[in-house]
Amino acid sequence: MNYQKLMTDSLTSLLDGKENLKCSFFAILLQGTNFYSGYWGLSDNNLLGAVLTFSGKEVSYTIKVPLEIKKFKIRKSLFPKQYIVKIKFLEGAPCKLRVPLKAYQIENQKENFELFCKELTRKLT
Repeated sequence: MNYQKLMTDSLTSLLDGKENLKCSFFAILLQGTNFYSGYWGLSDNNLLGAVLTFSGKEVSYTIKVPLEIKKFKIRKSLFPKQYIVKIKFLEGAPCKLRVPLKAYQIENQKENFELFCKELTRKLT
């Protein structure tokens, strides 16, 4: 199973002809007491997500959310080498991601997460 290809294919399928995938990484979406593993990325104007099935071998659904951010916060998790990202959008429910700096068979996980943080910072300034 090529997880890198699954991530790239599932996120790029959400792009329209004018958008580019800037960065992509593996993270866990936290919603209350539920959690969902998946792939996340940024285009020029959207947060892209592909939530995985329990087996992790297929995508169960995808989401594309406009990057209209009210604020965001990044902090270290209690788990080593992981971060928690909280994003509050101008409209809709907030998003909370747990991001490991290393992910199985995902290239440049740490670098892409750092680019993600830099792009979010740029969107707010």
